[in-house]
Amino acid sequence: MTVTEVLLVILVMPTGIIAEVQRCGRLLENQLYNDKTFAEQDEHPWLGRILYRDANQSTISYHCTVVLLNPRHGLAPALCVDGRSIRGKTPFAVMLGGPECSSGRTFEIDEIFIPPNYTYTRYEFDFAVIRLRKEAQHIQPICLPESGEFAPTLAGQNVEVIGFEVRTNDTSILRRKTSAHLVVHSVCEEQYKHISPHQICGYVRGAALQPGAILAGVRLVNGEPGQYYLIGHLLAKFDSLVSGADLFMYIAPYINWIHARINGLNESHIVLKAPI
Repeated sequence: MTVTEVLLVILVMPTGIIAEVQRCGRLLENQLYNDKTFAEQDEHPWLGRILYRDANQSTISYHCTVVLLNPRHGLAPALCVDGRSIRGKTPFAVMLGGPECSSGRTFEIDEIFIPPNYTYTRYEFDFAVIRLRKEAQHIQPICLPESGEFAPTLAGQNVEVIGFEVRTNDTSILRRKTSAHLVVHSVCEEQYKHISPHQICGYVRGAALQPGAILAGVRLVNGEPGQYYLIGHLLAKFDSLVSGADLFMYIAPYINWIHARINGLNESHIVLKAPI
């Protein structure tokens, strides 16, 4: 992937965002343009993986990616943590903080919040907030989208994607950097049933990535690339017969519900529905 092949989603934000630079989404411009296949040790530290135990509590496996939103909370596809869809495996922890899954730190899961509208037979609302038992200290989270970053359409753009490759041996895999060419929503509708207006279709370059791989936007600070923010994540597709473009959950329309879960607000105060 060369610089000329990737047009990153860049939205200009007001200078008031400067104070947030060290709190989330740390971006080094030399890493942004280094054309490397895999992330460096301090690059995209917010990306980790969910750990599962089997029914016998004896085998640990890694099947989905999680992105850290703040020291106590991460975000992943709901299908990665919903009991009806993970075939007897129990998500019990997340691993963060290392360029390879096996070199990271493990944080036990305290609670999982799934949108009340979610059902595992549909693609809509396929996201879940994961609360950790302890803070993931000294690991920087990604930034959440601001109000000015609600793009009406991303079709036609090439957006950076970061995730873990799907391999037989899934215990030591580097974070891979690639891109997705995003397409119009009508392409999604032709390939997938029951999708919402706020899901995104795109063709990801290279090897298949695990569910939860993220679409990352770039926020400008003083006119220069300064922070990564979360656009969406790759869904855990339940229909193995679908081939073609990958399907992503667009996070911005649901940001109020996500903030409510992070801040411990009563769910009845937040109405969650797919915006039109």
